[in-house]
Amino acid sequence: MGVSLAIGNAIGVGISVVTAAAGLNNMSNIIGKIGPVIMGFILLIGVISSVHYYPLITEGNAAINSGEVQVVRAGGSVVLSGLSYGGVCILLVSAMVGRMGSNLREYHFKYSKIVFCVTAFSLPFVNVLMGLNHIGNIEASSASAIPNLLLASEIFGVMSGVFAIVILVAVYSTLCPILWTCVSMCIKDENGLKYKLACVCAGTVVYFVTLFIPFQTLLNYIMTYCGYTGAVVCGVVVIRYFIVKTKDEKYLRQDQPLESYKLSCDRRILENTSQK
Repeated sequence: MGVSLAIGNAIGVGISVVTAAAGLNNMSNIIGKIGPVIMGFILLIGVISSVHYYPLITEGNAAINSGEVQVVRAGGSVVLSGLSYGGVCILLVSAMVGRMGSNLREYHFKYSKIVFCVTAFSLPFVNVLMGLNHIGNIEASSASAIPNLLLASEIFGVMSGVFAIVILVAVYSTLCPILWTCVSMCIKDENGLKYKLACVCAGTVVYFVTLFIPFQTLLNYIMTYCGYTGAVVCGVVVIRYFIVKTKDEKYLRQDQPLESYKLSCDRRILENTSQK
C-alpha cells in the first residue's frame, strides 16, 4: 500500500498498544465487533475462489507430492499441522477468554450454545475452504507471505487494498490479546499507570521483533511451536473441565442447597485467582 515496513509496524503496534492499555472490557468490545466481519469477508473470498481453484486441487496436490513445488510445512502430517494451527488459535487468546469467562460466570444468554456451535463449525469450515483454494493455487500461494491476500487480489483486483486492511485488522485483533496477556500476568490493575507503561514497553519489544524478523519466519516457525504448546494447553483444559464437572455433579447429588453450591464455586474461583 506504499507504506514502509517501519511506519506500518509503528502504526499497527501503536493502535494495538492503545487498545490493550484500555483494559480487558474495552478491548473485548472492540474485537468482538471485528471478528465476525473478518470471518464473513474471508468466507466470501473462499467461496468465490473455489469456483476457479477447486478443479485444480488434484494438480496442486500432485505438484506438492512430486516436489515440483516446495512448501514450508507446519508439521509432518495433516494431524500435526491441524494441532499446530488449532493450538496457536487457542493459546493466543486463552488467558483473555479465561478471564472473561470468570468475570461473566453469572451471565446467562439463552443462545450461547447456538453461538458456540455455529462458531465451532464456521472456523474449521472457513480454514478448510481456504486451504483447498491454496492447494489449487499452490505455485503462487507457496511463494506468497499472505496467500489469502493473493486470492483477494485475483478476485477484486484494485479492490484488494480493502482486504489488505482486513488482514491488518485481523493481525491487530490477535496482537491485542497477546499484549494484554503478557502485561496482565505481572500487573493486575488495568487502570494504573504501571499497567499502561508496561503495555507501551511490551509493544516496543513487539515492534522491533517484527521489524527485524521476517513475517514468514514468525508464522512458519515460532507460531508453529506455539501451536503445539497450545494443543497441550487445550488437552489440559479439557481434562480439567471433566474433573471440575465430576466434582460439581458429586456435590449436587448431596443434600446441599443450590445457593450453598454457588457460594462454594465462587469461593473456589477466587482462591484459584488469588493463587495466580
